[in-house]
Amino acid sequence: MNDTPNDTPNDTPNEWEALFGALDEVFTNVSSLLRDAERMLETHGYVIDHKTESSIGAERSGSIHSPTHWYPGWISRHFRLKADPTAPTVFICVLLHARANDDFDALEQPMVSAGVLRPSEGASHALWMTKAWAWGKRRPADGTRKLVEFKNGGSAEVFARPLASMTDASALKRKIVGALVELAKPKRVPR
Repeated sequence: MNDTPNDTPNDTPNEWEALFGALDEVFTNVSSLLRDAERMLETHGYVIDHKTESSIGAERSGSIHSPTHWYPGWISRHFRLKADPTAPTVFICVLLHARANDDFDALEQPMVSAGVLRPSEGASHALWMTKAWAWGKRRPADGTRKLVEFKNGGSAEVFARPLASMTDASALKRKIVGALVELAKPKRVPR
């Protein structure tokens, strides 16, 4: 660490300002995407399923020994059907990157995943379940659906699309929200 004063004039942006400005932009964009998705899901009868409406699901660390985990590698929001509290929880998760010691391998690019959580009988969902699409080495490259069975019982049916493909609200509605609403519909069993 250099203890000499910085000779850069205060009115000239420096590398630190650019770095933190870029991080601010990433997390502001993720927040906007998740809030847009929330508004879209509300039109289908979904409400936030967090202790407080402004909460997010994220994995980060407050340990001095894990500085790469001080910022989240994924951020999610959980939703439930207001009219049917017994319906499965649905989620939207932005998978930004995998870090050392994460329980999923590196991502080729940031992804937006979504899915339906079906915990085992008597259990409840947990925030960590929202990163289920990224687990395992056999992730579908095209983001197609996959079923993930949890070790403690229950499952999640999940899919993902590249974050870069969410170019506007209509892309988010078509590629994520619409597909999630269809996925969450009860399956009819033929007689």
